[in-house]
Amino acid sequence: LIFHSGASKDPEDKQGLAHFLEHLACSGTKEFGENLNQVVSINGGGYNAGTSKDFTMYYNVLPKDKLDLALRILSGFMDDFEIEDKTVKEEQGIIGSEIMMVESNSQGKVGGKLGDILYGKNHPLNTNMIGDKESISRITKADLEAFYKSEYVPNNATLFISGDIGVTEAKNIITKHFSRFKQNPNLNKPDFSKGIEADSQLEHKISDDTLTPSLINIFPANKFNYKDELIAEILSSALTDTLHGRLYRSLIDGEINSGKALALGINAGYSADKYQGKFAIEATPINPSALKQIQTQINNVIEEIKTNGLTSEEFKRTIDSIEAEKIYMLDSPHAKVSLAESYEINGENWEKALKSLEDLKSISNEDIKDFARRYLNIDKAYKLDVQGKGKDFSFSYIKALQDKSFSNLENENKEPEIFDMKKLEETIAKSRGLSKIKVELNGIEKIQSKNGSQVFFKQDNKVPIFFVNAAFDGGPLSVAPEDEIKLTLLDTLLARTGTYNPKTGARLNKRDQDLKENELGLSLNYGLSNHHALDLSLDSGYLHLACLSKNADKSLDLAKEILTHPALLEESDRSVADEVADEFARIKEKQLKIFSLLDKVDHTHETITTFSKALYPENHFFRVQSYKSMLDEIASTSLDDMKRLYRRYYQGQNIKLSVVGDTNKQFIEERILPLLEDWNSSQTKQTGNQADYSRIAAVPDPKPSIKIVESKSDQPEALVLIGNPNDIQKDDPDFIASLLANQILGGGQNSRLFNRVREELGLVYNINSSVQPLKNGSGPFEIKFGCDPNNTKAAISATIKLIKDIYDNGFSEAELELAKQEVKKSIAMSAYDNRFSTGINLKDLMLRGLDENYINNLDRKIDAISLDDLTKATRRMIKPKNLTIVASKPKSAQRVDLQDQQLALVA
Repeated sequence: LIFHSGASKDPEDKQGLAHFLEHLACSGTKEFGENLNQVVSINGGGYNAGTSKDFTMYYNVLPKDKLDLALRILSGFMDDFEIEDKTVKEEQGIIGSEIMMVESNSQGKVGGKLGDILYGKNHPLNTNMIGDKESISRITKADLEAFYKSEYVPNNATLFISGDIGVTEAKNIITKHFSRFKQNPNLNKPDFSKGIEADSQLEHKISDDTLTPSLINIFPANKFNYKDELIAEILSSALTDTLHGRLYRSLIDGEINSGKALALGINAGYSADKYQGKFAIEATPINPSALKQIQTQINNVIEEIKTNGLTSEEFKRTIDSIEAEKIYMLDSPHAKVSLAESYEINGENWEKALKSLEDLKSISNEDIKDFARRYLNIDKAYKLDVQGKGKDFSFSYIKALQDKSFSNLENENKEPEIFDMKKLEETIAKSRGLSKIKVELNGIEKIQSKNGSQVFFKQDNKVPIFFVNAAFDGGPLSVAPEDEIKLTLLDTLLARTGTYNPKTGARLNKRDQDLKENELGLSLNYGLSNHHALDLSLDSGYLHLACLSKNADKSLDLAKEILTHPALLEESDRSVADEVADEFARIKEKQLKIFSLLDKVDHTHETITTFSKALYPENHFFRVQSYKSMLDEIASTSLDDMKRLYRRYYQGQNIKLSVVGDTNKQFIEERILPLLEDWNSSQTKQTGNQADYSRIAAVPDPKPSIKIVESKSDQPEALVLIGNPNDIQKDDPDFIASLLANQILGGGQNSRLFNRVREELGLVYNINSSVQPLKNGSGPFEIKFGCDPNNTKAAISATIKLIKDIYDNGFSEAELELAKQEVKKSIAMSAYDNRFSTGINLKDLMLRGLDENYINNLDRKIDAISLDDLTKATRRMIKPKNLTIVASKPKSAQRVDLQDQQLALVA
């Protein structure tokens, strides 16, 4: 549900008003009140909202048997919900923390500067959408009510529905829930395209310790229109597509081959709304001294496009790539409506979005040249030099630290509200019964070869694509600690050097390989990490293949060539070997520069590193390396290391396979099984690829500790991590109980932490806990939040008190029942949400020696958990006397004294 009112309608002295109202609306409508979160999540759904310059959006996703509930919720946002003074004050604290989080994001700062340049400082479209502390403090209940009554009306709204529903049914249910609302005949519809005062100065700089250096070219364009959108989609890809893009080859790939790379990254993109548009080109320089050279290269490429447009090869490659991307989008049940929605918001006919692929193919080279001539005028472009050495922000930040107006600490000693049976009954009553959706996977075929290779197969012909998901033994736990960072180099090297078949002499360099993948619509990814919701596996590597079903035969042949004949292993052909060696040297140099840059601008890594170091010994899997050690490891890596790693970790694997999508059993038997048999029988078996479970073994409980990590700059948000090692494993009797306990503690918007520390005290914008039970090991129990450093001590105190209360008193029956329903329904929604997800689940089941009955029996296993089971798991998972607390502190902030928290830990 979209209201065509956003931050552009905020009063000048109360920026953030529309966003503030969105927060309050999400807290509960008239019908559902404070039960809204529980009503949605108990049915396996989710809802959220967002505020933009000129619209505010509310959306929810629910099982299809809860369509009526979905429309009752959305219509509730137009149905006078009550705003209380107390709620307004609490929300000020929450938004205050969100402001800190946004200010921590360098993109937000750059975006603000671009707004000043393109619109002028005082134009409504350049308003601060989230507001600042001063403007938020001025917003009153009366302001919010007036905005709501004026803007949240049917003649200012658009509703989108996507899913398994017919048009007649949709019309009837919309009429049922929305026909009672009256229009606002005096709705204010200002023309924001007027009054724009773009800056007359073309050269600009922005400096800040927290920013990543970059050079941005901004070319003003017309408001959103259909044809420009299609042209820009082709042009953006043609300019910066990896390996083939004009600018990529000019600034990164082409120049780097001669040892003169100018940029670490390059991106081009077009964005337009119903008022104005822009085409932007952003480059991340290797060295600030290269800015003039980068600008010269950008200018040269633009002039070439204006004169000659694109080559026929560029056109074909780009169209093939976009076509495959749009077809893959159809695997998502919400892709079409999201695209249509973006058109509607921007004042274009939404139906055009559904035929954009067809019209994309009608774009000509003359269209490309015309677009470039109309918009890409170098002498009229804005150039923004983003520098990461500024000092201005620290001064304003020190001033902000003195503001305690959003610390809602009068509630600190108030007992937190606990979800009880009365609230559970209210939730189920307001939901009018629970969704009947169940966790299940049906229609699975198991196809077996003569040598025992097996494929799990599910046919689905609705979209012309299919997915192959494979797993092989080893995975991240097979990787020795000294090889972990080296593998990032290996994956890049394999992707960059292509194939060489010594038997046939056939050579596919990366560009040839990429063109073939593009033409076929083939997507191939493989590696040594495999994280998924249903089965977090660290003891297997993965391979994901997706292709257009019409190109299945050629795609499988190409995939086999890529996997079995990497150019990396060629030693007899000197030219191929030299090419690989040269490429490795370039990759290594680039990675060293990237990690050096991250060491300067990544302000959370040191906090995370300190936390892991306090919990785990050297070489433990969950011990995080510092950037310095990563740099040392990369610097010492050789090409022989790359060959050794490939032979150790990628060759000789017994692959387990699942296939889902538009194919049939005959194709599996005739094409896929022979490839699987060939792979599993021909590889030289290695002994070094077994998972080393000692790397995730239980560790001694650490002593309680508190550590303050001083940031290298004035990052405006403090990051806080609280936790301890955990020893509950995936096959542990307490496994499911631990997941439920974590769900209640900090697993979502119904959790104790979210409701206490965010909703009641208003100290943080977001807070969550996590636990990672694994096969033969487990990750840490961890609580994570970011907050205004001024509130760090209060937020930690509130969190520690809540942990201690849970440890001493446990959870309520109502909390357990709510968590059971949330987990069961959400797994049911995600288990077969799309073909890719289904394939992942099937592959993970094979990996663990299970079948679809494991998933289909999850409901029963979850229902069997008792309150005693929950208490036992909680006391194993959370160890109050062994907690580690790590908090970051901005460079100029006053030191945060947390030492009295030791008393709370040991009490």
